[in-house]
Amino acid sequence: QVVRKRISGSNPPGLDMEMIRLFLMGEGKKIICGSSTTEMFSREAHLQVRMNRPSSSPFDPPSYFIPGIDLVTEGCMILNQAFNLLESGQVEVTPSNPASSLVNIFLEADIIHFLVGEAKNPGHTGNVFFTQIGLSPRSEIVSRLARKLEDLGKLAVIQRF
Repeated sequence: QVVRKRISGSNPPGLDMEMIRLFLMGEGKKIICGSSTTEMFSREAHLQVRMNRPSSSPFDPPSYFIPGIDLVTEGCMILNQAFNLLESGQVEVTPSNPASSLVNIFLEADIIHFLVGEAKNPGHTGNVFFTQIGLSPRSEIVSRLARKLEDLGKLAVIQRF
């Protein structure tokens, strides 16, 4: 059985109705990575979002809940953490940890379909914090994740908007 997974890694304001339509109509588990993307998705799809777990530190961002979406979390930080977990080979799934949850979904999948918006997030422009802690920009980390997943025998598809 082929399992199709979706991840939206859009930067605002690049999320549009075509991307939402593709995301919602896709098979398999659905994941949204990005706080701004979450807000925009909720507004455009007319779905309510609520916070599951607040942030306990800059390294442990909040997670959210939207009905019908399997995982909703912060974007750049979680994508980088997921890559680091996959790269290390030390994947320990902790239910309260969004990065581990994302990795677990990736590892269960045969196909991962990334829907990535290319608009720049004004909240990230000139943000030295990301550079200081070694976070790769979203467009770069999604490509690195896709390559890593392919190394693990997965089919990773990136569709940019």
